[in-house]
Amino acid sequence: MTHATSFARRMLACAIVVGIATTIADDNKSFAAAEACDLNSALPSGTNGWVEVARSVGSRPIRYQRVGKLAGPTYLWVGGIHGNEPQGRVASEHIAEVFLSSPLAQRASLAIVEDLNPDGRAAQRRTNNHGVDLNRNFAAKNFTASKGYGPTPLSEPESCALARVLNQLRPTLTIVAHAHSSLGPAGATGSRYKAINFDGPAYEAAKVFSDHAVGAVYEVIGKPPASRDYPDPTPGSLGQWWGVDSGNRLLTIEWSKLDTAEQAWDETRGAMIAVFDSEARSKIGNGLTPMPTVTLEPPPKPTTTSATDASTPPTTHAPPTDEPRNDAKSFPWFGGAAIVSAAVLLLALFRKRKVKQSVRGSH
Repeated sequence: MTHATSFARRMLACAIVVGIATTIADDNKSFAAAEACDLNSALPSGTNGWVEVARSVGSRPIRYQRVGKLAGPTYLWVGGIHGNEPQGRVASEHIAEVFLSSPLAQRASLAIVEDLNPDGRAAQRRTNNHGVDLNRNFAAKNFTASKGYGPTPLSEPESCALARVLNQLRPTLTIVAHAHSSLGPAGATGSRYKAINFDGPAYEAAKVFSDHAVGAVYEVIGKPPASRDYPDPTPGSLGQWWGVDSGNRLLTIEWSKLDTAEQAWDETRGAMIAVFDSEARSKIGNGLTPMPTVTLEPPPKPTTTSATDASTPPTTHAPPTDEPRNDAKSFPWFGGAAIVSAAVLLLALFRKRKVKQSVRGSH
């Protein structure tokens, strides 16, 4: 064995060790965050305006408030999860006023999480400061551990904060703000395609919303009563966990990123009023499925089949997704990059040295 070959092998071994050690260190930090998630840590009352319910990875406040009759059922508004989808900003500012104008406020309360991802919002980035997509970090049965989704469910302080709110308030209906930039499914009218997606038994609420939106068509998306039938999987999403797996009602508004936050609110303000008024006329707060016990280890993927029921409303198109296609791999990207880079560099050096030796031998 030549000295060059021996040297190259030693350096490659060192690169492998450094890559693995770095990956383990990063994962240990995330696991420590997961273990710190206390779902029963008391929530602030929030009845006198905005209060801090938690802090983001970047130490920005995650603000929360609650209005209406606290003794009754609770509704929940989440003004944003992805930082590059700011369309829910104006809605978060005005939704308390809209709720209090409804008869529903006489028998229920509305909890408001202003924005779950203030770091992402500040950076105009989908993920939090750890690079984790918060809407893939919940304890759904199909949670997938990865660098982009987190090592365990609720490993991030932001997703943990929302899980605390859900665990303690058990809202009868949760409404979440999202936006997209894709062209939409076949037959949609370009990139201003809008949708109201439901998870859990929330079809009727989604239909009311769609019927009362102004200035745009909001397609109702979902497959009753609580299963998803989408071409793009959403492992670890809030809708999958809280809606499909847990049987609770959840609506996701899919605005267009081409619209301003003001335009988004103008189109859907009346729809929100109609949903609240419809809820006031219905029997609310009964029969909710308890939230499952959250484990900090990724649950196994389920094997499920769904049968078509002719008595239920038809399944419609799935909304387009802005999710990166390659961030769900569990391969440790930092360690892998270090190993590959070191191997390429050492191979180049080895070949260069061999060429020099060959040149010397020819003189």
